[in-house]
Amino acid sequence: MNLKKKEELLRVENEKELALKDLKIENAAKQTWYLLIGILLLTIIGSLLYYQNGIKKAHNSINEWKKTWMSKVGENNTVFISATEKENFEELRHK
Repeated sequence: MNLKKKEELLRVENEKELALKDLKIENAAKQTWYLLIGILLLTIIGSLLYYQNGIKKAHNSINEWKKTWMSKVGENNTVFISATEKENFEELRHK
């Protein structure tokens, strides 16, 4: 009778150990997926920021535009208007 109890306890203990190992393996797999998803999201965000920065560099600033084509045409004859920065509206009204 005592031997059967010991065997039963060993069997239950082994089942608990196996269940614990399975749980650890499951958690490791979940952690790997979370890590991959996080890296993917960071890559996407980084790519979007890089792309957005490239767009800003591709468009010249207002002062750069004034220095390029306005100097060729003549600053007295032209008024540069920026709708986004709301520049030179008053100057346009006076001309």
